Amino acid sequence: MKPIRIKPELLELLNSIGRNSFTVSGLVKAYLKKPSSSSLKSRAVAQYVRRNISRLEKKGMIASISGNGDSKGIYQLTQEFNETNYVVGEPHCPENNISSAKQVDLTKELKTKLKQYRIELLTTMGEVEEYDSLSKQALVRPALIQDLYNDARDRCSKTLGKIRALELLLARI
Repeated sequence: MKPIRIKPELLELLNSIGRNSFTVSGLVKAYLKKPSSSSLKSRAVAQYVRRNISRLEKKGMIASISGNGDSKGIYQLTQEFNETNYVVGEPHCPENNISSAKQVDLTKELKTKLKQYRIELLTTMGEVEEYDSLSKQALVRPALIQDLYNDARDRCSKTLGKIRALELLLARI
């Protein structure tokens, strides 16, 4: 007998059931709870599960205990359901390389932003130091410099906060 191809998500559910009885609707509900099938519609999953139950039943790997093969029927795995009679197929919803590409783009974008903030921080710190130096030299009126100094110091603090936020976010990614 040629081995039947079963997707890993369905295979995992069938193996977890073992020799216990199950229904198609129960299997569909369990399949929908899997994280890999979160993007699938319940109708598509139900059709997929029914088709595969039918295929497995024709191969003698599943037996109908009661019912006439409809969704209310109760099924059970047979002795024929073993590793020699099936092969693991491709996942129903393979992990998207797109999401990992988006992750890389996000990380790259955050690192670029972090570099810009670090440059801005250094510039602002230089500005603060220069205002401080000018006020100590008494070349310019202290009242005139004080507002500029306070503004630069506030920008420095805000930029430092942005840097910390990005560093924490990048550490969690």
